[in-house]
Amino acid sequence: MSGYTAAALAVASAVAGAYQAQQQQQTVNNNIARQNIINRNNAIAAQNEANFQAEVARNNAIIARDNAEAVRLRGISAEQDKALAGEKVAGAARARQAALGFLVDDTEDSTNVGLIGDLAEATQLDILRIRDHADLEARRAEVQGVNFIAQADLFQLKADSALSRVAQNQGGSPLVAGAGAFFSGASAAAGTLTT
Repeated sequence: MSGYTAAALAVASAVAGAYQAQQQQQTVNNNIARQNIINRNNAIAAQNEANFQAEVARNNAIIARDNAEAVRLRGISAEQDKALAGEKVAGAARARQAALGFLVDDTEDSTNVGLIGDLAEATQLDILRIRDHADLEARRAEVQGVNFIAQADLFQLKADSALSRVAQNQGGSPLVAGAGAFFSGASAAAGTLTT
């Protein structure tokens, strides 16, 4: 083999090596770009899901607030119903005692007045129980609403951070970035052999 042939073979080998290194670099770059697109699409999907969940939690908070108000209104209505029923019972007891000939407007220490007073106290106690129960149920609904708001805030943070994580990792993994640098250096070295 002559010197020219050996030199031509060396140049051809260097050119083929440079071409192969360039192709490998292009493959690595394509893989990185493809992975970046996949990562961005996944982040957008995660962001959309988190935004949806945040909106659902906000709606649940509104429903919980409305439930608390409805419980309060039902409690007020139940108190009024109990007061009216208590007045009817007391009135019926007074009428019954009067029909039996008892003095219903007697002194406060009389048995008949005491019985009517006991009925009124029992009615007031029932009203207080109804109010306490309604307040407890309304408070539970309010706490649930606060929890839904906190949940919505967490989902919103998740949505807001989804794309920023992708932007931070846009270069891909350190191994892929290292492989890209290696092939870039190999391509440059092969380019110096061909010139």
